[in-house]
Amino acid sequence: MKATVKFGGDWTETLSGDLAQGGELAVDYDLSRLPQYRTHYREAAVWDIIALIRFHPDGQILAASVTAPVYASPGGATIDRRPVVVTFPVPGDADVVELWFLNRGYDASPALAWDSRYGQNYRFSVRNNAPAQPVAPRLDAQPARDVINAPQLVVEKQRHQFAPGAGSELLTRVKMQAWVRNITYTKSVWFDAHAFDAGDQLLHAQTLPLHFTRSQWDGADLFEFDDVFYRGSRGQPGSVSPRPDARRLQLRLYCEMDGQVFTDGILHDLPLPEDGGTR
Repeated sequence: MKATVKFGGDWTETLSGDLAQGGELAVDYDLSRLPQYRTHYREAAVWDIIALIRFHPDGQILAASVTAPVYASPGGATIDRRPVVVTFPVPGDADVVELWFLNRGYDASPALAWDSRYGQNYRFSVRNNAPAQPVAPRLDAQPARDVINAPQLVVEKQRHQFAPGAGSELLTRVKMQAWVRNITYTKSVWFDAHAFDAGDQLLHAQTLPLHFTRSQWDGADLFEFDDVFYRGSRGQPGSVSPRPDARRLQLRLYCEMDGQVFTDGILHDLPLPEDGGTR
């Protein structure tokens, strides 16, 4: 499921496709809507336009540039910027998405311009697409993104090759980094996750721990998880072990410190490709 919202140079906003929970939203922005700052420093383009997106009701805000650099030569200076389409994942519990844009330049004073429908922002409804058994929030957990959040989260489906000629298996892998504030020295960090098939039927549910990697200068610790969550079909010479095709993964992130449970409050909901198209 994917939707595209096009912000035209004629000041129209057009939504096409299926804007649904667990899908994706692509943003196609005409840079002429924010022409105020096209500043250069020593002949290098130092301006940009940023898309900001907020999902309701969890209030999660994401940001990405809607431009890409234009180089004078391969590996050379950035002499201009060109438009690019950016894509955001839609959380599994979102009902409204809100967008606005920031044009920033290089100046001694703030060089900022906004495209935000005069502060009201651009709002679009999200279709309910919840599976029958979503990852439910833990009732004892306190939402606090200043205590725990996930600066990095990637879910990938991969075809793992055994030794040459020995077959392969399909693996759905979760790669996550969690930032956890140092309220106490001892911490437990984990996530609850469900994998679903194309019909949103539950295939696999598991709770898995994240492991401490290092302390940060900002008074927080980093925890990571990088492992297989779901094993799909596998085949070897003379033997095939079919398993259902995982097409969607939901997870919720938690930590426990001094008897209190915290969460980022986000139902992370990510689509997965079909088994047949996985390399």
